[in-house]
Amino acid sequence: MAEAYDAARMAENVAAIREKMAAAAKSAGRTPGDVLLCAVCKTRSCETVRESAALPVDLFGENHMQELVEHFDAGAFLQKPAHFIGHLQTNKVKYIAPYVSMIEAVDSLKLLREINRQAERCN
Repeated sequence: MAEAYDAARMAENVAAIREKMAAAAKSAGRTPGDVLLCAVCKTRSCETVRESAALPVDLFGENHMQELVEHFDAGAFLQKPAHFIGHLQTNKVKYIAPYVSMIEAVDSLKLLREINRQAERCN
C-alpha cells in the first residue's frame, strides 16, 4: 500500500487542530495545555509515524496489536505515550501491556481483570 505523506501539510493540519483545541478549551474554561492531542496512526509506516511524532502531538493511538509493537520497537513514537484504542481481545492484552500507557476501551469484566493482571506484571 503506497502511503502519501506530506510533512508540510501534516504540520499545517496539526497547527490548525491545535488552534481549534485551544479555542474550545478556553470556551469551556479549561487550560489548553490540559487537553491532549492523540494522533491515530492506523496503517502508517514507522517512518511516517516517526515524522508525525516530531510534530506537536501528545500521544499516539493504535488499534492493531502488531502495528503498535512494530511502531514502538522501531522508536517511531519518539518516546511519546501510546494508547490502545478500539476493541481488544483478552488474549492480546499480554502482548500490548508493556507498550501502552492506557487502554481506552474495556467491554467486559474478564478483559478488565486481564488488563489488571498484565499491568501488575509490567509495573
